[in-house]
Amino acid sequence: MNIPPLAQAAAGGLIGAVALTALHETLRKQAATTKAPRLDLLGMQAIQKIISETGNRRIRRKPLRRWAMAGDVLSNTLYYSWIYSPSPKKNWQKGLVLGTAAGLGAVLLPKPLHLNSKATRRTSQTQILTVGLYLTGALTAAAVQNALKK
Repeated sequence: MNIPPLAQAAAGGLIGAVALTALHETLRKQAATTKAPRLDLLGMQAIQKIISETGNRRIRRKPLRRWAMAGDVLSNTLYYSWIYSPSPKKNWQKGLVLGTAAGLGAVLLPKPLHLNSKATRRTSQTQILTVGLYLTGALTAAAVQNALKK
């Protein structure tokens, strides 16, 4: 079966994004993991900030959380789709670079964007977990994209 490259890129991106989200939610829900990143809160805060700046009122927590989750999966799917390359070796390299860049961005960018940086910078363990989550999503995307080439 010959899967078009665009479909390979999108499928890998989606599965990588879902892997990132599932791992994050698992970490977040473990009561003993108080150092877990809170990517969900960061997304919710970003959406609420955009809505507030347009003059609209605040959104209740439950719908805001759904919007943030959907936005995270969509944006990470698009981002991880960029990993695709005809070369399997290049997929791994791009996955490593883009995953690390996304994780570092999640750690370093909230403060300059006037978001609560504690969500990803609370401790050094939180920062490492944040980068690790994004890197895992990216490498998952690369693995799926490589598997679909066969």
